[in-house]
Amino acid sequence: MLIAVGIAVGVGVLLAFLWYTIDMLLLVFAGILVAVLLRAPASWVAARSPLSGGWSVALFILFLALVLWGGGKLVAAPVIAQLTELSVALPEKAAQVKQHLLIQPWGEKVVDQVESINWTSRRINVLGRMTGALSTAFGWVANLVIICFLGLYLAFQPDPYVNGLVRLFPVPRRHRVRQVLERISHTLRWWLVGTFLSMTMVGVLTWLGLWLLGMPLALALALLAAVFAFVPYLGPILSAVPAVLLAFTQSPQQALYVVLLYLAVQAVESNLLTPLVQQQAVEMPAAMMLFAQITLGVLVGGIGVVLATPLAAAAMVAVRMLYVEDVLGDSEGAG
Repeated sequence: MLIAVGIAVGVGVLLAFLWYTIDMLLLVFAGILVAVLLRAPASWVAARSPLSGGWSVALFILFLALVLWGGGKLVAAPVIAQLTELSVALPEKAAQVKQHLLIQPWGEKVVDQVESINWTSRRINVLGRMTGALSTAFGWVANLVIICFLGLYLAFQPDPYVNGLVRLFPVPRRHRVRQVLERISHTLRWWLVGTFLSMTMVGVLTWLGLWLLGMPLALALALLAAVFAFVPYLGPILSAVPAVLLAFTQSPQQALYVVLLYLAVQAVESNLLTPLVQQQAVEMPAAMMLFAQITLGVLVGGIGVVLATPLAAAAMVAVRMLYVEDVLGDSEGAG
């Protein structure tokens, strides 16, 4: 009886700790993602050159800064101009769509239903709820700084942190824990590679399709599609909204073409890149990713939605290795 009570109390304390520190833990995980992003190409350079891991990371950061600076010089002006125009045009286009719907016999009911929804309600506001410092612009900037510094520290000197974490476990389990951490790192590395390839493909194909359809602000809309592609499933839906809205003000037929374009781009991405990444990382069912995104979105807001997929991938690796393989002894089913 006392053992059961002790276990229950321990679980309760753990859940309370996770609840009150979930924002901080997500920031740490975001820093780990940055470190994995910086460390992956740096490890490749270090293995093929006399440079150490730290110098390889510094070289990659310099290369990345030069690429961003050069790309910014080329496209920053038109992108900023189009994004500014898009931010001004969207409210006007939304009003036009509303007026168009009110003309239709069924349109008034649709408008009433949309306007009756309490978009600030916690129950449905997946992206809007921010906790603590995340509720202000300064908080977002501060969190980005924290994430970057965490990522830099972990990328330049990962061994002390990995060894320190491993030493928290009993000696007989340390080798297995290290294997799990290495596999999680491998999974996150390939997830990042696949995600950035997906973002690039989605951005290019979306821009090309919108340009061929004669859509205004094609570059800004394509950039939004590329950025939102970082979040599977929910991201593409959100990125399509402004494009469909702008197209609808031209004609319902144009809006249909834009919807078909976004569906086609997602179909190409899902059938070309997703299987390749899943072979190297871990296969995640769509329902599991959506559940993780919605759950973390309700709990902590936008940062939870953004980090839900890589967090779910890491959790699946840990469960597969530590429970399915080690406890259940099902190594074949785990693979």
